[in-house]
Amino acid sequence: MIVVGLVACAVAALLALLLTGTVRRLAPRWGLVDEPGERKIHQAPTPLGGGLAVGLSVALTIAGGVAVTWLPPEALPAWVPESVRVHFPGVRHVSVQLALVLGGGLALLLLGLLDDLRGLSVRVRFGVQAAVALALALCGIRAELFLGGLGVAGEALGIAVTVLWIVGVTNSFNLLDNSDGQCAGIAVVTGSVLAGIAFFSHQYFVGCLLLALVGACLGFLRWNFPPASIFLGDAGSTVIGFWLAVSSVIFTFYTTHYPLYAILVPLLVLTVPLYDTASVILIRLRSRKPLFVGDRNHFAHRLMALGLSARGALLVILLLTLVSGLSAMFLYKVRTVGALLLALQIVAVLTIVAVLERAGRARQGSGQASGSAPPSTGL
Repeated sequence: MIVVGLVACAVAALLALLLTGTVRRLAPRWGLVDEPGERKIHQAPTPLGGGLAVGLSVALTIAGGVAVTWLPPEALPAWVPESVRVHFPGVRHVSVQLALVLGGGLALLLLGLLDDLRGLSVRVRFGVQAAVALALALCGIRAELFLGGLGVAGEALGIAVTVLWIVGVTNSFNLLDNSDGQCAGIAVVTGSVLAGIAFFSHQYFVGCLLLALVGACLGFLRWNFPPASIFLGDAGSTVIGFWLAVSSVIFTFYTTHYPLYAILVPLLVLTVPLYDTASVILIRLRSRKPLFVGDRNHFAHRLMALGLSARGALLVILLLTLVSGLSAMFLYKVRTVGALLLALQIVAVLTIVAVLERAGRARQGSGQASGSAPPSTGL
């Protein structure tokens, strides 16, 4: 099944590569262009709409893969091994739920496109996202909290947690789309780590879903790596966050074969997006700025303000994401003390980053006061 996942990754990557190039040419005609501004770091008008390519690539790859499982046995190529065919009934069994997920993703894709074209209020965006998440939860796609003994109350709590998680992660990735390559790059790292854990724990279907997203983001990064020639837009960052959130919801992190603290896996894998969201909210609250108005206080912006180039900041962020992701993978191999040490390790790394950021800002402030600028690292 790993081979199937890699095929899905390759197909999605090729689709995204071709579709992004097409959208890049057509976006100006559609009015999908991001103009430079005070809160933005790009200096020239840049096409939006990359999210359309990413979203369609994921949807087409997954829909095509599921369609294959409905073919009669005699219509399948002879090279499809029996070890793959035995999973077809299971895929067909969840095809209705998967169709709901695809529908939800396409709904958020259209929502994001409208936001990119005309601008939508925060209330509308959150309302639609919450409605999609609630619909999925009511249809059985929800976080398992092992609260069956609480009856209706436990079920209601599971639905509430699912909606909050999907909306929260979706918007975390939406906030990540503030510099070239960051949102798609982090999705590649987090999606790859989660896919690795899925295959390790024999959750092959979830692993294939994640690798389809990874492939689409890789294909898009050909056009979005600094300096980017096209942006995801809200459509793309929203869809990426949605797919990762839903994948982590249908993921079974804990069973009787694994320790209870394995439920921390998604939190560790998504540490960097959650850190960026939390730090930006705190900065805006402290400076008494509107929470839902963009600024240049994101993690990547803060790293660039310390002297890193766009590529250097992206590299640091991706490496931090990989560190937290690899730590999550080891949760299945350690005991309670080891799990605690892994969590403390992530907290220590983020603390070091925060201390360096604070020292850099203090140095930058003193340099500006004396009329000199801090040196650039050149990265």
